[in-house]
Amino acid sequence: RALAGAFGSMDAIVAAPADALAAVEGIGQVIAESVAEFLTRDTNQVVLDKLRAAGVELTEPTAAGGPAGAEAGEMPQTLAGKSVVVTGTVEGYTREEAEAAILARGGKSPGSVSARTFAVVVGTEPGAAKRKKAEEVGVPVVEGSRFSELLDTGEVPGG
Repeated sequence: RALAGAFGSMDAIVAAPADALAAVEGIGQVIAESVAEFLTRDTNQVVLDKLRAAGVELTEPTAAGGPAGAEAGEMPQTLAGKSVVVTGTVEGYTREEAEAAILARGGKSPGSVSARTFAVVVGTEPGAAKRKKAEEVGVPVVEGSRFSELLDTGEVPGG
């Protein structure tokens, strides 16, 4: 995901030298060299060609939840540097779309709650563990119905 966000397409990642990959936040030199080597293998190039031929989009998708055609970099960065965990189903979003909406606004969407989590969004049929952990470590819980408000403002909706 970090590479996709930084480079925008699989072709750009394939063309990038390992040093450029390593410059992306969260990607170290060892991982960058491994990715670069993996992507230059003939067998993996064949797989990428087959994916392209099958119509698989090998570019970073547009931001979910934003204006039509809005790219991730064009969204207001209301959640810059903030980690937001989503549990359960948030109306109007698939899990992937909710995560993409957070990322598009500069946030992070980790799979688990920690003391550094900014907020936990609780949709329908949530996992009990994430809500319980949020309460234990004092992380604000946002009802799924107020997710858009969180995205728009970057603040935990009050009352």
